[in-house]
Amino acid sequence: MELLLGQAVMLCLPAYLVAQVAALLVWPVRISAVPLAIMGAATASAVVGYASDSNLAPIFMVLAAPFCLLWLVLAGLIRGLMRGLMGR
Repeated sequence: MELLLGQAVMLCLPAYLVAQVAALLVWPVRISAVPLAIMGAATASAVVGYASDSNLAPIFMVLAAPFCLLWLVLAGLIRGLMRGLMGR
């Protein structure tokens, strides 16, 4: 069970990257800027970690990706719900 949970968390990073690109193309920037800022900080931490030869350099990216993906999914659901209620 732990293996499946670990793989699900690891697969959130590529899923987040695809969702972020799609969100930046479709939505206003202010909605998709929050996870982008979080992952920007995680990427900066990974770059510094790689520069200092740390084997745990990408850990913040891997751990932040599920929360950022959840943000984008919830924002998409809320936008869809609001558009449905507004009759657009």
